[in-house]
Amino acid sequence: TIVDNCNFTDIGKMAIYHSLITGANAFTNNTFANIGNLNLVKGEIGALFIGDITNNTKYEANYILIQNNTFKNLMTHDDFEENVHIINANFIAIKADKAVIDNNTFNDLIGYGHDREGVYTKVRELTVSNNRLTNAGLGEGYICAKAHDGLVFNTIINNTFEGEAGTAIRNYGPGLIEGNTINIRNIYSGITSTQSGTVSVGNYGLTIRNNRFNTGRLGTLTVNGTTINSYGKNRIIAISNVHIPIIVENNIFNPTTNFDAYMSIGNPGESIQILNNTFSLSDKTGTGIYLASTKDSNGYTYSLNNNTIISGNHFNGGSGFKPLKTQFVQTATDVSTRKLSFLNNDISNSGDSGINALTCYVRDKDNTSTLAVNEDTLIVSGNTSNKSKASTLINTQLKNYDIANDNFATLKYNYK
Repeated sequence: TIVDNCNFTDIGKMAIYHSLITGANAFTNNTFANIGNLNLVKGEIGALFIGDITNNTKYEANYILIQNNTFKNLMTHDDFEENVHIINANFIAIKADKAVIDNNTFNDLIGYGHDREGVYTKVRELTVSNNRLTNAGLGEGYICAKAHDGLVFNTIINNTFEGEAGTAIRNYGPGLIEGNTINIRNIYSGITSTQSGTVSVGNYGLTIRNNRFNTGRLGTLTVNGTTINSYGKNRIIAISNVHIPIIVENNIFNPTTNFDAYMSIGNPGESIQILNNTFSLSDKTGTGIYLASTKDSNGYTYSLNNNTIISGNHFNGGSGFKPLKTQFVQTATDVSTRKLSFLNNDISNSGDSGINALTCYVRDKDNTSTLAVNEDTLIVSGNTSNKSKASTLINTQLKNYDIANDNFATLKYNYK
Protein backbone atom coordinates (compact mmCIF):
# COMPACT_ATOMS: atom_id res chain seq x y z
CA THR A 1 0.00 0.00 0.00
CA ILE A 2 1.35 3.42 -0.98
CA VAL A 3 -0.36 6.68 -0.04
CA ASP A 4 1.61 9.66 -1.34
CA ASN A 5 0.94 13.39 -1.72
CA CYS A 6 -2.70 13.28 -0.60
CA ASN A 7 -4.77 15.68 1.52
CA PHE A 8 -7.08 14.41 4.26
CA THR A 9 -8.99 17.30 5.80
CA ASP A 10 -12.15 17.93 7.83
CA ILE A 11 -12.78 14.30 8.73
CA GLY A 12 -15.03 13.52 11.67
CA LYS A 13 -13.35 10.41 13.05
CA MET A 14 -10.69 8.49 11.10
CA ALA A 15 -8.66 9.38 8.02
CA ILE A 16 -7.01 6.01 7.24
CA TYR A 17 -7.75 2.74 9.01
CA HIS A 18 -6.48 -0.76 8.19
CA SER A 19 -6.84 -3.78 10.44
CA LEU A 20 -4.18 -5.75 8.59
CA ILE A 21 -1.64 -4.79 5.95
CA THR A 22 0.93 -7.22 4.56
CA GLY A 23 4.12 -6.43 2.71
CA ALA A 24 5.78 -3.01 2.66
CA ASN A 25 3.63 0.08 3.15
CA ALA A 26 4.47 3.76 2.74
CA PHE A 27 2.59 6.89 3.77
CA THR A 28 4.59 9.85 2.51
CA ASN A 29 4.17 13.57 1.76
CA ASN A 30 0.56 13.71 2.92
CA THR A 31 -1.39 16.28 4.91
CA PHE A 32 -3.83 15.28 7.64
CA ALA A 33 -5.75 18.25 9.06
CA ASN A 34 -8.82 18.83 11.21
CA ILE A 35 -9.41 15.20 12.14
CA GLY A 36 -11.96 14.37 14.83
CA ASN A 37 -14.84 16.13 16.48
CA LEU A 38 -15.07 17.74 19.90
CA ASN A 39 -18.64 16.47 20.22
CA LEU A 40 -17.55 12.83 19.82
CA VAL A 41 -17.05 11.32 23.28
CA LYS A 42 -16.11 7.71 22.57
CA GLY A 43 -14.39 5.53 19.98
CA GLU A 44 -11.11 5.84 18.09
CA ILE A 45 -10.06 9.12 16.54
CA GLY A 46 -6.97 9.46 14.41
CA ALA A 47 -5.19 10.16 11.16
CA LEU A 48 -3.48 6.79 10.70
CA PHE A 49 -4.64 3.58 12.42
CA ILE A 50 -2.77 0.55 11.12
CA GLY A 51 -2.94 -2.88 12.70
CA ASP A 52 -5.19 -4.07 15.48
CA ILE A 53 -4.09 -1.71 18.25
CA THR A 54 -6.96 -2.05 20.68
CA ASN A 55 -7.65 -5.80 20.82
CA ASN A 56 -4.09 -7.14 21.07
CA THR A 57 -4.63 -9.72 18.34
CA LYS A 58 -2.06 -10.81 15.76
CA TYR A 59 -3.36 -8.38 13.13
CA GLU A 60 -0.38 -6.21 12.29
CA ALA A 61 1.62 -4.78 9.43
CA ASN A 62 4.93 -6.23 8.29
CA TYR A 63 6.66 -2.91 7.56
CA ILE A 64 5.47 0.70 7.61
CA LEU A 65 7.20 3.89 6.47
CA ILE A 66 5.56 7.16 7.60
CA GLN A 67 7.63 10.05 6.28
CA ASN A 68 7.39 13.75 5.38
CA ASN A 69 3.76 14.09 6.44
CA THR A 70 2.00 16.98 8.18
CA PHE A 71 -0.48 16.21 10.95
CA LYS A 72 -2.42 19.08 12.51
CA ASN A 73 -5.54 19.68 14.57
CA LEU A 74 -6.64 16.33 15.96
CA MET A 75 -9.75 17.10 18.01
CA THR A 76 -10.99 15.01 20.94
CA HIS A 77 -13.10 15.54 24.03
CA ASP A 78 -14.16 13.59 27.13
CA ASP A 79 -17.53 13.70 28.78
CA PHE A 80 -16.43 14.27 32.37
CA GLU A 81 -19.93 14.03 33.83
CA GLU A 82 -20.66 10.67 32.22
CA ASN A 83 -17.07 9.45 32.65
CA VAL A 84 -16.94 8.39 29.00
CA HIS A 85 -13.44 8.48 27.58
CA ILE A 86 -12.00 8.68 24.12
CA ILE A 87 -10.26 5.40 23.25
CA ASN A 88 -6.98 5.82 21.36
CA ALA A 89 -7.09 9.40 20.16
CA ASN A 90 -3.82 9.57 18.24
CA PHE A 91 -2.33 11.17 15.18
CA ILE A 92 -0.70 7.79 14.51
CA ALA A 93 -1.53 4.42 16.11
CA ILE A 94 0.25 1.44 14.57
CA LYS A 95 0.95 -2.19 15.29
CA ALA A 96 3.71 -3.71 13.18
CA ASP A 97 6.77 -5.89 13.06
CA LYS A 98 8.91 -2.96 11.87
CA ALA A 99 8.17 0.73 11.37
CA VAL A 100 9.99 3.98 10.56
CA ILE A 101 8.36 7.32 11.45
CA ASP A 102 10.61 10.04 10.08
CA ASN A 103 10.59 13.78 9.39
CA ASN A 104 6.92 14.45 10.10
CA THR A 105 5.35 17.45 11.85
CA PHE A 106 2.62 17.10 14.48
CA ASN A 107 0.73 20.14 15.68
CA ASP A 108 -2.09 20.55 18.19
CA LEU A 109 -3.96 17.63 19.60
CA ILE A 110 -6.94 19.72 20.68
CA GLY A 111 -9.32 19.00 23.53
CA TYR A 112 -8.95 16.59 26.40
CA GLY A 113 -9.04 12.80 26.16
CA HIS A 114 -8.13 9.84 28.38
CA ASP A 115 -5.84 8.13 25.83
CA ARG A 116 -4.21 10.98 23.96
CA GLU A 117 -0.82 10.33 22.42
CA GLY A 118 0.56 11.93 19.28
CA VAL A 119 2.40 8.77 18.20
CA TYR A 120 1.28 5.47 19.75
CA THR A 121 3.06 2.29 18.66
CA LYS A 122 3.27 -1.42 19.28
CA VAL A 123 6.24 -2.32 17.10
CA ARG A 124 9.03 -4.86 17.56
CA GLU A 125 11.65 -2.77 15.73
CA LEU A 126 10.75 0.92 15.83
CA THR A 127 12.54 4.05 14.61
CA VAL A 128 11.09 7.49 15.34
CA SER A 129 13.42 10.17 14.01
CA ASN A 130 13.65 13.83 13.00
CA ASN A 131 10.04 14.66 13.84
CA ARG A 132 8.74 17.90 15.34
CA LEU A 133 5.88 17.51 17.82
CA THR A 134 4.09 20.58 19.16
CA ASN A 135 1.31 20.20 21.73
CA ALA A 136 0.99 16.66 20.44
CA GLY A 137 -0.51 14.78 23.34
CA LEU A 138 -1.18 14.20 27.01
CA GLY A 139 -2.07 10.63 27.99
CA GLU A 140 1.07 8.51 27.94
CA GLY A 141 3.20 10.87 25.90
CA TYR A 142 3.81 12.75 22.69
CA ILE A 143 5.53 9.50 21.68
CA CYS A 144 4.42 6.31 23.42
CA ALA A 145 6.41 3.23 22.34
CA LYS A 146 4.38 0.45 23.91
CA ALA A 147 5.34 -3.14 24.58
CA HIS A 148 4.79 -5.80 21.93
CA ASP A 149 5.06 -9.57 22.01
CA GLY A 150 8.47 -10.70 20.81
CA LEU A 151 11.81 -8.89 20.79
CA VAL A 152 11.44 -5.11 21.07
CA PHE A 153 13.96 -2.34 20.39
CA ASN A 154 12.93 1.32 20.14
CA THR A 155 15.16 3.93 18.48
CA ILE A 156 13.90 7.46 19.22
CA ILE A 157 16.37 10.01 17.88
CA ASN A 158 16.68 13.68 16.89
CA ASN A 159 13.09 14.68 17.58
CA THR A 160 11.95 18.08 18.88
CA PHE A 161 9.17 18.39 21.45
CA GLU A 162 7.46 21.69 22.18
CA GLY A 163 4.27 22.63 23.95
CA GLU A 164 2.45 23.52 27.11
CA ALA A 165 2.25 20.17 28.89
CA GLY A 166 2.65 16.40 28.78
CA THR A 167 5.26 13.64 28.68
CA ALA A 168 7.64 13.78 25.73
CA ILE A 169 8.68 10.10 25.47
CA ARG A 170 7.28 7.03 27.19
CA ASN A 171 9.34 3.97 26.32
CA TYR A 172 8.82 0.32 27.22
CA GLY A 173 11.85 -1.97 27.17
CA PRO A 174 15.32 -1.59 25.64
CA GLY A 175 16.31 0.99 23.08
CA LEU A 176 18.25 4.11 22.15
CA ILE A 177 16.90 7.58 23.00
CA GLU A 178 19.36 10.08 21.56
CA GLY A 179 19.66 13.66 20.35
CA ASN A 180 16.16 14.80 21.28
CA THR A 181 15.33 18.36 22.37
CA ILE A 182 12.50 18.73 24.86
CA ASN A 183 10.99 22.19 25.36
CA ILE A 184 7.73 21.45 27.20
CA ARG A 185 6.70 24.17 29.63
CA ASN A 186 4.74 22.08 32.15
CA ILE A 187 6.14 18.59 31.89
CA TYR A 188 4.87 15.35 33.37
CA SER A 189 8.26 13.78 32.66
CA GLY A 190 10.71 14.25 29.82
CA ILE A 191 11.56 10.58 29.34
CA THR A 192 9.80 7.78 31.19
CA SER A 193 10.95 4.22 30.66
CA THR A 194 9.81 0.96 32.16
CA GLN A 195 9.78 -2.67 31.15
CA SER A 196 6.74 -4.79 30.40
CA GLY A 197 6.58 -8.51 31.07
CA THR A 198 5.53 -9.04 27.44
CA VAL A 199 8.85 -7.70 26.13
CA SER A 200 11.76 -9.98 25.30
CA VAL A 201 14.90 -7.87 25.67
CA GLY A 202 17.54 -10.33 24.46
CA ASN A 203 21.00 -8.86 25.07
CA TYR A 204 19.85 -5.28 24.63
CA GLY A 205 20.06 -2.45 27.13
CA LEU A 206 18.69 1.08 27.35
CA THR A 207 20.82 4.07 26.36
CA ILE A 208 19.72 7.69 26.88
CA ARG A 209 22.30 10.12 25.54
CA ASN A 210 22.88 13.56 24.00
CA ASN A 211 19.40 14.84 24.83
CA ARG A 212 18.68 18.39 25.94
CA PHE A 213 15.96 19.22 28.45
CA ASN A 214 14.71 22.82 28.55
CA THR A 215 11.57 22.30 30.53
CA GLY A 216 9.68 23.14 33.68
CA ARG A 217 7.06 21.94 36.09
CA LEU A 218 4.30 24.28 37.25
CA GLY A 219 2.26 21.87 39.36
CA THR A 220 -1.12 22.51 37.73
CA LEU A 221 -2.47 22.16 34.23
CA THR A 222 -5.57 23.73 32.71
CA VAL A 223 -7.20 22.02 29.73
CA ASN A 224 -10.39 23.46 28.23
CA GLY A 225 -11.16 25.24 31.48
CA THR A 226 -10.55 22.13 33.64
CA THR A 227 -7.73 22.44 36.18
CA ILE A 228 -5.67 19.35 37.00
CA ASN A 229 -3.77 19.77 40.27
CA SER A 230 -0.41 18.28 41.24
CA TYR A 231 0.34 17.56 37.62
CA GLY A 232 3.56 15.66 36.99
CA LYS A 233 6.01 13.14 38.37
CA ASN A 234 8.48 15.90 39.25
CA ARG A 235 11.17 14.01 37.32
CA ILE A 236 12.81 14.87 34.01
CA ILE A 237 14.08 11.32 33.44
CA ALA A 238 12.22 8.56 35.29
CA ILE A 239 13.32 4.93 34.84
CA SER A 240 11.85 2.08 36.86
CA ASN A 241 11.82 -1.72 36.81
CA VAL A 242 13.99 -1.93 33.70
CA HIS A 243 15.98 -5.10 34.35
CA ILE A 244 18.62 -4.44 31.69
CA PRO A 245 21.90 -2.48 31.58
CA ILE A 246 21.33 1.29 31.53
CA ILE A 247 23.57 4.04 30.16
CA VAL A 248 22.63 7.70 30.64
CA GLU A 249 25.30 9.94 29.17
CA ASN A 250 26.04 13.40 27.74
CA ASN A 251 22.59 14.82 28.45
CA ILE A 252 22.06 18.49 29.32
CA PHE A 253 19.54 19.44 31.99
CA ASN A 254 18.66 23.11 31.70
CA PRO A 255 15.25 23.34 33.43
CA THR A 256 13.25 26.50 33.93
CA THR A 257 11.94 25.37 37.35
CA ASN A 258 13.25 23.11 40.09
CA PHE A 259 12.33 19.41 40.35
CA ASP A 260 12.37 17.04 43.33
CA ALA A 261 14.80 14.85 41.34
CA TYR A 262 16.12 15.55 37.88
CA MET A 263 16.91 11.91 37.17
CA SER A 264 15.31 8.97 38.97
CA ILE A 265 16.43 5.38 38.42
CA GLY A 266 14.79 2.68 40.46
CA ASN A 267 15.39 -1.03 40.87
CA PRO A 268 16.80 -2.07 37.50
CA GLY A 269 18.75 -4.95 39.06
CA GLU A 270 21.53 -4.59 36.48
CA SER A 271 24.50 -2.29 35.88
CA ILE A 272 23.93 1.46 35.61
CA GLN A 273 26.32 3.99 34.09
CA ILE A 274 25.56 7.70 34.48
CA LEU A 275 28.32 9.48 32.59
CA ASN A 276 29.27 13.03 31.58
CA ASN A 277 25.88 14.66 32.05
CA THR A 278 25.53 18.37 32.78
CA PHE A 279 23.03 19.62 35.34
CA SER A 280 22.87 23.37 34.62
CA LEU A 281 20.57 24.22 37.49
CA SER A 282 21.94 27.60 38.57
CA ASP A 283 20.08 28.40 41.81
CA LYS A 284 17.80 25.34 41.65
CA THR A 285 17.29 22.95 44.54
CA GLY A 286 16.38 19.25 44.57
CA THR A 287 18.33 16.06 43.91
CA GLY A 288 20.33 15.53 40.73
CA ILE A 289 20.30 11.71 40.67
CA TYR A 290 17.98 9.67 42.85
CA LEU A 291 18.59 5.92 42.96
CA ALA A 292 15.53 4.47 44.63
CA SER A 293 12.03 3.20 43.95
CA THR A 294 11.29 0.03 45.91
CA LYS A 295 9.73 0.22 49.37
CA ASP A 296 10.52 -2.02 52.32
CA SER A 297 8.00 -3.25 54.91
CA ASN A 298 8.20 0.07 56.75
CA GLY A 299 7.50 2.09 53.62
CA TYR A 300 11.08 3.30 53.14
CA THR A 301 12.39 3.48 49.58
CA TYR A 302 15.69 1.89 48.71
CA SER A 303 17.85 0.85 45.77
CA LEU A 304 18.59 -2.64 44.51
CA ASN A 305 21.01 -1.53 41.80
CA ASN A 306 23.83 -4.07 41.65
CA ASN A 307 26.65 -2.03 40.14
CA THR A 308 26.34 1.72 39.60
CA ILE A 309 29.00 4.04 38.18
CA ILE A 310 28.41 7.80 38.30
CA SER A 311 31.34 9.48 36.62
CA GLY A 312 32.34 12.68 34.82
CA ASN A 313 29.15 14.60 35.54
CA HIS A 314 28.92 18.32 36.21
CA PHE A 315 26.45 19.47 38.86
CA ASN A 316 25.68 23.16 39.26
CA GLY A 317 23.02 23.77 41.89
CA GLY A 318 21.92 26.19 44.55
CA SER A 319 21.56 25.96 48.28
CA GLY A 320 19.92 22.69 49.27
CA PHE A 321 20.80 20.90 46.02
CA LYS A 322 22.05 17.29 46.42
CA PRO A 323 23.93 15.76 43.47
CA LEU A 324 23.18 12.18 44.49
CA LYS A 325 20.83 10.44 46.89
CA THR A 326 20.55 6.70 47.31
CA GLN A 327 19.54 4.19 49.96
CA PHE A 328 20.82 0.69 50.69
CA VAL A 329 18.74 -1.94 52.47
CA GLN A 330 19.93 -5.18 53.93
CA THR A 331 17.28 -7.88 53.61
CA ALA A 332 16.54 -10.37 56.37
CA THR A 333 18.12 -13.40 54.67
CA ASP A 334 20.38 -12.20 51.84
CA VAL A 335 23.77 -10.58 51.98
CA SER A 336 23.77 -7.60 49.65
CA THR A 337 26.90 -6.96 47.60
CA ARG A 338 26.07 -3.80 45.72
CA LYS A 339 28.71 -1.39 44.55
CA LEU A 340 28.34 2.35 44.01
CA SER A 341 31.19 4.35 42.46
CA PHE A 342 31.10 8.17 42.43
CA LEU A 343 34.12 9.19 40.35
CA ASN A 344 35.56 12.31 38.72
CA ASN A 345 32.45 14.45 39.08
CA ASP A 346 32.52 18.23 39.47
CA ILE A 347 30.12 19.93 41.86
CA SER A 348 29.49 23.67 41.98
CA ASN A 349 27.20 25.21 44.54
CA SER A 350 26.09 28.81 44.34
CA GLY A 351 24.39 28.66 47.73
CA ASP A 352 25.71 28.32 51.27
CA SER A 353 29.14 27.02 52.26
CA GLY A 354 28.03 23.44 52.88
CA ILE A 355 27.16 20.79 50.34
CA ASN A 356 26.03 17.19 50.70
CA ALA A 357 27.78 15.49 47.82
CA LEU A 358 26.29 12.09 48.57
CA THR A 359 23.47 10.98 50.78
CA CYS A 360 23.73 7.22 51.22
CA TYR A 361 21.43 5.83 53.86
CA VAL A 362 21.83 2.24 55.02
CA ARG A 363 19.17 0.40 56.95
CA ASP A 364 18.06 -3.14 57.44
CA LYS A 365 14.71 -4.56 56.47
CA ASP A 366 13.12 -3.77 59.83
CA ASN A 367 14.72 -0.34 60.17
CA THR A 368 16.53 -1.37 63.36
CA SER A 369 19.97 -0.27 64.48
CA THR A 370 21.68 -3.62 63.87
CA LEU A 371 22.43 -4.80 60.37
CA ALA A 372 23.24 -8.31 59.25
CA VAL A 373 26.43 -8.88 57.28
CA ASN A 374 26.63 -6.05 54.77
CA GLU A 375 29.05 -6.25 51.86
CA ASP A 376 27.92 -3.11 50.03
CA THR A 377 30.73 -0.89 48.77
CA LEU A 378 30.90 2.88 48.27
CA ILE A 379 33.85 4.27 46.29
CA VAL A 380 34.38 8.04 46.05
CA SER A 381 37.42 9.25 44.10
CA GLY A 382 38.68 12.07 41.88
CA ASN A 383 35.75 14.44 42.46
CA THR A 384 36.07 18.22 42.73
CA SER A 385 33.95 20.93 44.30
CA ASN A 386 34.05 24.72 44.49
CA LYS A 387 33.52 24.38 48.24
CA SER A 388 36.41 23.64 50.56
CA LYS A 389 34.70 20.57 51.97
CA ALA A 390 31.87 18.46 50.74
CA SER A 391 30.24 15.83 52.89
CA THR A 392 29.25 12.25 52.39
CA LEU A 393 26.50 10.97 54.63
CA ILE A 394 26.66 7.23 55.17
CA ASN A 395 25.83 4.84 57.97
CA THR A 396 28.68 3.45 60.04
CA GLN A 397 27.52 -0.09 59.25
CA LEU A 398 28.29 0.18 55.56
CA LYS A 399 31.15 -2.29 55.60
CA ASN A 400 33.29 -1.09 52.67
CA TYR A 401 33.97 2.46 51.70
CA ASP A 402 36.89 4.25 50.08
CA ILE A 403 37.03 8.04 50.19
CA ALA A 404 40.20 8.73 48.24
CA ASN A 405 40.11 12.54 48.17
CA ASP A 406 39.76 14.09 51.60
CA ASN A 407 39.66 17.59 50.10
CA PHE A 408 36.41 16.63 48.42
CA ALA A 409 34.50 14.61 50.99
CA THR A 410 34.44 13.94 54.68
CA LEU A 411 32.32 11.25 56.26
CA LYS A 412 29.33 12.09 58.39
CA TYR A 413 27.70 9.13 60.04
CA ASN A 414 23.97 9.56 60.08
CA TYR A 415 21.75 6.58 60.74
CA LYS A 416 18.26 7.10 59.39
